[in-house]
Amino acid sequence: INGNTNSITIDFGMAATSGTLSVVANDGSGASAPRTMAINVNAIATQPTSITGPSTVSSGQTNLVYSVPAQAGVTFTWSYTGSGGTITSGQGFETITIDFSSSASSGNLKVIATGVACGSSLPTLLAITILPPLGIDNAEGINQTLKVYPNPATSYITLELNLNTAENIDLSICDLFGTEVKTLLTNEMLTSDKYTFSIDDLAYGVYFIKLKAGSENKTIKLIKH
Repeated sequence: INGNTNSITIDFGMAATSGTLSVVANDGSGASAPRTMAINVNAIATQPTSITGPSTVSSGQTNLVYSVPAQAGVTFTWSYTGSGGTITSGQGFETITIDFSSSASSGNLKVIATGVACGSSLPTLLAITILPPLGIDNAEGINQTLKVYPNPATSYITLELNLNTAENIDLSICDLFGTEVKTLLTNEMLTSDKYTFSIDDLAYGVYFIKLKAGSENKTIKLIKH
């Protein structure tokens, strides 16, 4: 505060908060009752330094969390320039949740900070790369090395293997994110060209069967209904 007598000048710093300005008159013989005025200090939005969250995701992933440092009194506007990215919660706040659809494309996640009466910041960007859930040899679950039927399946599947290898094999079922949910064979010597497995313990949805035989790897899609 600079000045005297009946006028003053005030500078408000970047960290200033709302409060009350008070003045008391004093003629040397005593002080008057104070006069007060409430002053509301609007927050100034600064450009977020960075966005925290995964920059590489698989299509179909959901509930992914992204955030920027909080700023008092500031709202945040988020958007995604690629397709298939839906902000499911947190719009307006420093932390959001995004779902990426199975057909999502790569793009930029963008956030802008806005103060109450002091304009908006420059945008902060995070480039997001969308990867397919797994390498798929054939959408119908058929290729020269591995076949699965019926597909879609309800309770049982039969895998038909056409391998020219003496290596032991591994067979497993993974979800859309590549996480193994069921082990079928582990380091097993190939004794037949057909194997039947129960899938009663799997929930309805889309899965991928992974075959590893020596250096050879195959992945095919399975639908449980």
